[in-house]
Amino acid sequence: MKSALALTDKLEKLAVEKPVLDREAMNGAQRGRISYDSLGQAGIAVRSPFTEWTEDGHIRHPSFQGLRENKKAAEVKMEKPQAGVPTIYVNDNFGQWRSDMSKLLRYCLRPEAAGRVFVEQLRPDDADYFVLKPMHSAFYQTPLDLLLRELGASSVILSGLATNSCIPCTAHDANMRDLNIIVPRDCCTARTAQEHKQALEHVGAMADAKVLLRG
Repeated sequence: MKSALALTDKLEKLAVEKPVLDREAMNGAQRGRISYDSLGQAGIAVRSPFTEWTEDGHIRHPSFQGLRENKKAAEVKMEKPQAGVPTIYVNDNFGQWRSDMSKLLRYCLRPEAAGRVFVEQLRPDDADYFVLKPMHSAFYQTPLDLLLRELGASSVILSGLATNSCIPCTAHDANMRDLNIIVPRDCCTARTAQEHKQALEHVGAMADAKVLLRG
C-alpha cells in the first residue's frame, strides 16, 4: 500500500455484514495454528492469525499481516507442505486395475488431454499420498481408512470433482467414521452452479460437514 488512505479505501470495499468464518466453522482447529482469511468481493485476502476463540465468540490476540491477492490453485499447492497437513490424492482407476499414480498422471498429462493444464498445476509431489478408488467414495474398497488412522487424522478437507458425486459419497463415509469434515466451496465444482450449491447444502445438512469460504 502506498498510503494509509489507499489501505482504508481498499478495506472499506471488503466490508461484509457477517464474518466468512465463525467459531463453529473453525471448531477443532489447533490453537496457535488458526488463521482467518477473509475473502472479500474484490478478490483480496486479509491474513490475520490469532490464538483462540473466546467464550463469547470473539478472536483472541489477532494480528494483521497484510493484504494479498487471491492465489492460484498451484500457489496454494506449493504452500501446503509448510502447514504440516498431509495431502492424499484419491483418483478413479477407470477400471484399470493395474494402474498406479505414474500411469494415471501420464494419461492425464497427454498433450490432447482436456484437463492437462489443470493437472500440471496440482500434480502430486514426493511428500503426498496417493490412493486409487474404484467407485465414487474415497473410502469404498480403498486403504484410505487405514492410512488416515496411521496419520492420526481426526479431520478431512475434501476437494475435487464433483461436488455432487464423489464429494458427498466421501463425506458420508467420513461422517460414519466420526471424522470432522471440511469442504471449501471454491475447491470443488460440479457441472452447473445449481448442482454445486445443492450438493454443498446437502453435505452440510446431512453429513455434518463444515462448508467454508465463498462459492
